[in-house]
Amino acid sequence: MTKFEMSEDQPAGPPAMTLEHATFPHLTSIEWQALHRLAAVSGEVVVTSMLSSATPDQQRQSIQEFIDRELAEAKR
Repeated sequence: MTKFEMSEDQPAGPPAMTLEHATFPHLTSIEWQALHRLAAVSGEVVVTSMLSSATPDQQRQSIQEFIDRELAEAKR
């Protein structure tokens, strides 16, 4: 589970692309795993858009906010 693949049959949006963890070395494996969970909840387009447009600090902040929400939901 190291890359996101956007296939050609996706609805209108950015062109097909593959994003690999190696392209984002500033993200830990835990953060990368959280991105896969975020993609399952919000869709791959959301994750690929964030990774391709946000700064590294913004990426980490978004991932941390998602992890925080997961933890809060788990405590309910």
